[in-house]
Amino acid sequence: MIFREIRNEKSIYRNELNGLRAFAILAVIINHFNKEILPGGYLGVDIFFVISGYVITSSLSKKNIDNFWAFIYVFFKNRIKRLLPALITFIFIITFLFSFFSPEDSISLKTAFTSLFGFSNLYLFKISTDYFASSTELNPFTHTWSLGVEEQFYILFPLIIFLTGFRNGTRNGSKNFVLTLLLLGSASLISFLIFYENNASAVYFLMPFRFWEIASGCLLFTFIQRGSNIRYELSMISPTWVLILIILLMNLPQQFVVIEILFTVILTLILISCLRKGTFIYKIFTNQKIVYIGLISYSLYLWHWGILSISRLTIGIHWWSIPFQIGLIFYAAKFSYKFIENPLRKNNWSNTKWESLLKFIISLLIPLLTLIGLEGPFRNKLYLGSKINYGNPLWSNEIMSASERINGRKCHMNSNFTQKELKYLIDDCRIINPKNSTGKTVAFIGDSHTLALMEAQKKIFNAGYNLLHYSYGGCPFPYPLFGIKRKIASKSKLCNQILKNTNETIFRELKKDDIVIISNYHLSYLGDHSLRETRHFFYDENGYIPTNGDEKIDIYTNSLKEFSKKAQQKGIKIILIGAGTRNFYYKITSAEWFRPFPPNYIFDEERLHARELNEKLKNKLKDLKNFIFFDTLEEIPCCKNHTEYMLLYRDTNHLSKFGANFLIDKLIQKL
Repeated sequence: MIFREIRNEKSIYRNELNGLRAFAILAVIINHFNKEILPGGYLGVDIFFVISGYVITSSLSKKNIDNFWAFIYVFFKNRIKRLLPALITFIFIITFLFSFFSPEDSISLKTAFTSLFGFSNLYLFKISTDYFASSTELNPFTHTWSLGVEEQFYILFPLIIFLTGFRNGTRNGSKNFVLTLLLLGSASLISFLIFYENNASAVYFLMPFRFWEIASGCLLFTFIQRGSNIRYELSMISPTWVLILIILLMNLPQQFVVIEILFTVILTLILISCLRKGTFIYKIFTNQKIVYIGLISYSLYLWHWGILSISRLTIGIHWWSIPFQIGLIFYAAKFSYKFIENPLRKNNWSNTKWESLLKFIISLLIPLLTLIGLEGPFRNKLYLGSKINYGNPLWSNEIMSASERINGRKCHMNSNFTQKELKYLIDDCRIINPKNSTGKTVAFIGDSHTLALMEAQKKIFNAGYNLLHYSYGGCPFPYPLFGIKRKIASKSKLCNQILKNTNETIFRELKKDDIVIISNYHLSYLGDHSLRETRHFFYDENGYIPTNGDEKIDIYTNSLKEFSKKAQQKGIKIILIGAGTRNFYYKITSAEWFRPFPPNYIFDEERLHARELNEKLKNKLKDLKNFIFFDTLEEIPCCKNHTEYMLLYRDTNHLSKFGANFLIDKLIQKL
């Protein structure tokens, strides 16, 4: 009886898949409301990938079109009608709303722009976005990365369908199709497993690493069509237990993301195979209301993230606001499905191809021109809040130490420096104190966080020390054991050269009892890929660029130990300034008329990240001699609110003049 039921399923529309879609989208929405409730709810996207592969293969298996170009035309026409109208409407409306409440966010607007062409995932990868970082919550278009993955898959998939002969329904065509997908899917899966640890952003956002998930759904359809014995065996499994296992996976912590994705895909394949009439889960998934949620799942996916992003920019997300936000998400999706997505997908747009193409181009131009305008002449013109003070953008050029001899324009290096300028930098960026009876020198070395201390160096000078200063933005000191890789090759070369030169200069110029003060943007260089604005610059011994925080900390602390050993031989003391707090949420930590409850928990989050990193650094470096770890968090308690933060910091992460002086006052006590 079960086997006959399975055979009959080949020719019917599987309504229960809409129930599975409903489960997937609800998991995603719950996770995006509050990650603590369902940590792995994002796995709903992986379930969607599997369903997409299954459904698209089912759809194309019915089309027996011999002409290649006719086949391609029909395929892409249907994809455009299915995806673009709802996406265009969403982007147009949310872009305007976003511009009312968020000033100067070029990344969000560029994400929207690229999503219209199906490559927002490539853009987000290019700017080193971490999907799990909290900063993505303020970009209302981050979630379009998954559409980019699917759309890029759709570029390749019809070629596979046509060239393998699968569309003809022949045995050889089906065999070629399966072998091709198995080969490409296996390569994709192996790449996914190998590269995730070293390049999580690429693995998460790029289609080649996600190909296997969609391909698995395609393969499942072909096995079902064949009446495979595997399907018969799988049908004996209880779908209830399979669904319970998926939910348990969704409750695992984020560090098991690779295992979660792999087994979610496997369990989704099993669940699709064993869903049959008469089972409890089948009854739930074919319930009329559940099916409807599945039918509007695409619109729900689009609108839920945009509405949550706008909410975070305005009233926030609270227990009392959640019912209103859920209602708004549901009715926006319902409207989108009823009046845009469904009618434009099912109906012809015009009587001729050219008329349809013209209407499509015009509809696409509307959001494109809107985005270009808001990024250009109307930039920040629609913002309804008070002007946000980002500090003086020219501070790095105008800042000065105890005299003009050390200033930001000359002594803070950048990629425009000539070899001649670098050569004379050593002599130029030092100040000899005439009142220095001991001859001791304090050298400030690091990136732009060292530059932020430049003006406060006057206090060190007044205490009777000579001064030395070398800094280069985005170039952490000391030189890592295996080198640094920046995105631009010329910057990588210059950064490596400067770090090596600085190392040599320190040991050539400094002597016993001199002091080296190192200040870097530790949270960025050493932070795990789950944190916001992390940079992955360090090579490991195998030539890879790790994104795992602990691996990066090991590389950096081992490099610092090597530097410290050489310094100890000369009697040079090292002071490492630990991670301080930061605030990338200027947009929502200041009170506005539309934001009466600024979320001060953001400061708690950043303090926690900095504290965890500092503890790891202390533990790794505790045995070093002639070494002091200056814990910024303990010495500069910050911050309870936006006002307090702006007193101590000049921007998202650099200390202000007041903050730098405060830090140096504490630091002098340790010299």
